[in-house]
Amino acid sequence: MTTLGRGRRPVGSWAIQFSKVIGPLSLFTLVGCRLPPASSRETPSSLGARRTPWNCSACISATLTLLISVATFSSNVIALAGQGGQFRLVSVVSGSKGEQSGDQYKIDDPRSAFRVPADKQVLVYFTWEGPLGQHHLQAVWKNPDGKAVLLSDMIYESKEPRFGAYFGLALDPSIAPGIWRVEATVDGQPVGSESFQVESDAAPPSTPAQPLPEGEIYKLGVAATVTLQKLDPEGQRFASASAFFVGKDLLATSFGGIDGASKALAVLSNGTSVSVEGVVGWNRREDWALLRVEPQEVQPLEFAKPNSWQVGDNCYSLDVAGEGNRTILAGNITGTSHLRDIGDRLNVIFPTAMARGATGAPLLNDYGKVIGIALSGGLLPGSNALDDEAGAHHLFGAGYDPSGPADKPLRGPVAVPASLIQIPPLGAKTTTFQDLANASQFAPVLRFSSSMWRGFVAEGVQPNGEMPLPIGEKYEFTHQERKAVVLVEWDAIKGLRTQASMRLYDLDNRPAGSGKTVKVSAAAGHKSGAVWTLDLSGLPTGVYRVDVLAGAEVVWRAFFRLND
Repeated sequence: MTTLGRGRRPVGSWAIQFSKVIGPLSLFTLVGCRLPPASSRETPSSLGARRTPWNCSACISATLTLLISVATFSSNVIALAGQGGQFRLVSVVSGSKGEQSGDQYKIDDPRSAFRVPADKQVLVYFTWEGPLGQHHLQAVWKNPDGKAVLLSDMIYESKEPRFGAYFGLALDPSIAPGIWRVEATVDGQPVGSESFQVESDAAPPSTPAQPLPEGEIYKLGVAATVTLQKLDPEGQRFASASAFFVGKDLLATSFGGIDGASKALAVLSNGTSVSVEGVVGWNRREDWALLRVEPQEVQPLEFAKPNSWQVGDNCYSLDVAGEGNRTILAGNITGTSHLRDIGDRLNVIFPTAMARGATGAPLLNDYGKVIGIALSGGLLPGSNALDDEAGAHHLFGAGYDPSGPADKPLRGPVAVPASLIQIPPLGAKTTTFQDLANASQFAPVLRFSSSMWRGFVAEGVQPNGEMPLPIGEKYEFTHQERKAVVLVEWDAIKGLRTQASMRLYDLDNRPAGSGKTVKVSAAAGHKSGAVWTLDLSGLPTGVYRVDVLAGAEVVWRAFFRLND
């Protein structure tokens, strides 16, 4: 018997030849075969076909890319040399490994079931009897759907009545599991087939996520978003913000959303309230905090992959239209900012401005995943410690851009990138609000006062009767200027009598100076003021916060930058 396998014929030349391919899904490649002299007229184009008359020193492979599914096994060997046929199938054996043994090729592990990725290939070895001479050998591979996806063929000259050939199929992890079949012909005459099962342990290919409708994004966001009520030492609400679940017992929010609070309540979308136990992670300058609450039956929001967004992408957040009423804001990411002193921010644009109570709401992408924490109001630590009724006129810096001149506002809202948020490990220690206050992480609450009229940071003042006037109002100074002046004015509606003081802090809430306590008094309908001089010469470069107190309460606040 002559076998298409390893032989002793003199070596010919190296060659690379491609087989015919049925359909667009497969590519069959024969690599590095040593061919016999041209007189043999043998043209290898079958995966794994080897011949006795010549040497093959290279592995032969095929790649077939298909969808993974699950099927069951059946096997069938058909001797298809019909009545009067020239060729007869002697045997067919399949396996995953083989070797040349004398004049025959031997399958080392005969079997009809294969598993990916443990098995790398299927070899099917046919043996026939038939006339001598030149023959055209073909093998058609059919997938579990019965579709022919690969054709292997070759020209061979038989010099003995019995001869054979083997064909191979590479088992790529993406190959479709199920019952495969290879059907062989010699000179166009069907002369055998073999069925075998392919099973896969590989994970099925993931389906690309599809953008969600705006209504679905709203539902996801509302279900996970809470109203964060900030409480004073007496348990009275003095301000509110937003937060959202990123775990069954974990809320993410802006640090400004808790700044100055003695306690906090989280009001869920169903109206129930839970106490905030404390903080398990925070960054005051970057403006984010993670809050611990009792586990809730909610669906937390998922974080998008870091930096998976780009400028121009859609983004969504939840505004506060009233008590317990959320509306969706649909906008775009318009840029990024690296702000001096406080770090990275996303620039976003919405059709309307966000309410102050929306600070801490999630910023979501088209798939309903978190890409940031939306901010409304001040950017600097301590600038969000406001009473809801206070209004921005009590605070310079609501739009302060620390990367440029102190009186230059950022255009449009911003968000804290989700990549800055560091999720703590399980069992992380909970830090109470009182612990944060004791560690000077909280700025004092800025209280609304009906008597507070206005204030300035300026180069100096000039007399003007009862009320001096500021000279050169500004919020950026240099060490060469050596001093700045703080001027605050009250308008006594019902009469005023108090003691006012001024305190200076750096951006990390560390005391940097103070002014003397002065008496402030005015009859109803009259005005009164107070002036303090700041010595700038000994202060390091940076951003500073000025708090003016009436008694024990902060009633006016401003920020300024000191440059070299």
